[in-house]
Amino acid sequence: SIRAHMVAIFSAVCFLLFTGISFFKYHLTIQAMVDEFLQTFQRDYHKYRSLNLKTMRGDQLIQVYSELEVNMLGRWKAPIINDFLCMVHFGLLRKLTLSWLHQFDSTIQNDLLSNEGGLESAEPMKALKKMTLMVMKNADLRNLVEVTEANELFEAINQSQHTDFFDEIKKYLEKFGFRCMSEMKLEEIDLNTDPTYLFVCIKNYLKSNTIEQLEAEEESRIRQVAEEKVAKELSGLKKIFYFWVLKHARKAVKNRENTRFARTRIYGLARNIFQYIGEDLAGINALSNPRDIFWLTIEEVFGVYNGTLPSYDLNSLIEIRKKSYEKFEASPDPRIMTRGPVYWRNQFIKEVEVPNYEGEDCDLKGIPCCPGVIEGEVKYISSPHDNLDLNGEILVADRTDPGWVPLYPRSEERRVGKECLRLC
Repeated sequence: SIRAHMVAIFSAVCFLLFTGISFFKYHLTIQAMVDEFLQTFQRDYHKYRSLNLKTMRGDQLIQVYSELEVNMLGRWKAPIINDFLCMVHFGLLRKLTLSWLHQFDSTIQNDLLSNEGGLESAEPMKALKKMTLMVMKNADLRNLVEVTEANELFEAINQSQHTDFFDEIKKYLEKFGFRCMSEMKLEEIDLNTDPTYLFVCIKNYLKSNTIEQLEAEEESRIRQVAEEKVAKELSGLKKIFYFWVLKHARKAVKNRENTRFARTRIYGLARNIFQYIGEDLAGINALSNPRDIFWLTIEEVFGVYNGTLPSYDLNSLIEIRKKSYEKFEASPDPRIMTRGPVYWRNQFIKEVEVPNYEGEDCDLKGIPCCPGVIEGEVKYISSPHDNLDLNGEILVADRTDPGWVPLYPRSEERRVGKECLRLC
């Protein structure tokens, strides 16, 4: 009916109006929200991190995690809103750049966003490169690092006379030991548990004999040159609007990086809590191995101490899940499409037609993740458990996260993705 149609239109208009008002409100208040979030996060993070988790019983660790979930994970509104604003501002900046500045190199947008400063997520790489430079300047230390296996280096350096370098290692682990590859998975082993990955990266950097470390002055110059190009090309309202969008894109990207680094920290803290719960359960023979804790759901771990498990034979349950995961890992592509009950009568592996590029000088073709042309030997890394030694190869991976970043400076290039992103 006409009445129902009018009601639908009115509802849609009201929704759009409400969305627009909310967007404008958050646009004006997001910086204060992010600042308050980071301040509160740092306060609570250091409070929980100062706890001696290793000496606690499993039920006490459960209580700590429950408080952590309420006090920290429950206050994640600011990062979510900022991610949305970042998507809007960054996307708008890209559209304006492609439309108004298409005559410039495609890297100009990255140049404009560089050297913003105040990025906590950049500190681990700076510290890592600083330690590598210390090794390069000391022939005896360099020889020790190069000839010793990465998994033995921590103790080897501890037993050596290179106390200054060992102190830097301990400082790094104290500040960033929660990091690891695939750091959004609680079951991954972080640097505090096993610092081998840290030494793999240092050894990779040493193979190049150079450290690509732009000084702040050079980064500032790159940004300034890009700004001058834009200022000369645009004028009037276009110029004012473009720099307004750029200003807010820079702010949103910086806030996104800092809030995501906070997320990495909280994952590291949760990882430690469950590791120690695993040790507690292994100590009473509820688990065969402390790390088997990560084959259980959080509800099942809680059920151990709350007495709500339907079955307390955890080891048998874990063995079933390990066998199921072996089948999953053997699958060539985890993408699935299901109808009805998920685990029955569904084709989990979708057949993909391989494109025919006959006559073209490449095996695979796709969308690159950055501009440029490069040639070299390819090294495919699918997980943190692969051989991570790099010496100028082109790194190819199915997926990455911020924990992979230390590998990048020693690879000539990297390509990430599935069917839509391949090396050509």
